[in-house]
Amino acid sequence: MGSVIVFGEEIAILAGNALISQPFESIAKNTKRVSPIKILRAIAILDSAVRSERLVAGQIVDIANEARNVSLSILEYIHVHKTARLVEVGGFCVVIHGCRNM
Repeated sequence: MGSVIVFGEEIAILAGNALISQPFESIAKNTKRVSPIKILRAIAILDSAVRSERLVAGQIVDIANEARNVSLSILEYIHVHKTARLVEVGGFCVVIHGCRNM
């Protein structure tokens, strides 16, 4: 059973708002032995992924097409703007930080 069903749409939206800020806090607090310039670049890349024209746009299209058979182009749009963009950000952040902890 989904959290929207259990807690309601308003709480689900608030939970999403809270979760979207956690990566920024984590980068700012937990990144050690990395130059401030690299930390700022990572935060800027993360920010670009969650803006309204990226993650939010993908989520809107996903919600608008819920329980529908969608075209391949719509499905690609959703995945490029949500899942793929966030995976891409993770990769960029590792490269920016120079793979220090790997």
